[in-house]
Amino acid sequence: MAFAYQALWNELDNDPLTVGYVGMSAASAAANLNQISASRWLERLDQARIYNIIDEDEWGLLSSASQGVINDLLQVGTVEGLLTGPGTRARSTLRAVFGVSSSTSGSLIELATERISRAVELGLPTIKEGHVAKARAQFGG
Repeated sequence: MAFAYQALWNELDNDPLTVGYVGMSAASAAANLNQISASRWLERLDQARIYNIIDEDEWGLLSSASQGVINDLLQVGTVEGLLTGPGTRARSTLRAVFGVSSSTSGSLIELATERISRAVELGLPTIKEGHVAKARAQFGG
């Protein structure tokens, strides 16, 4: 797959997060783009991972009907995992049963959040100094 130099140049030139790429060396700009600085929601989680983050004390406080809802929920996922992104029924159900301020809800949010770099956020691979230099040479005039 060809490297997306145009996408890289758009980031460097437009600088939407006002990082200051224009004053950076190619090495500094690459390092900045590769720095873990953002997060995104994972759309699917393995049911076993969800099961393992359920706080045992909170589980014990649930009614048998609520435990049944969670058990049923953990059975409906696919091989790829259970859809747990924002707005999904699984996420809403878990948070409704355990409460949004519960330890289990906090653990679910942590489990479903992936820390990423700006490069990944833009759909780019790890950026190297040469990528920045080539994008600047090719599109920077």
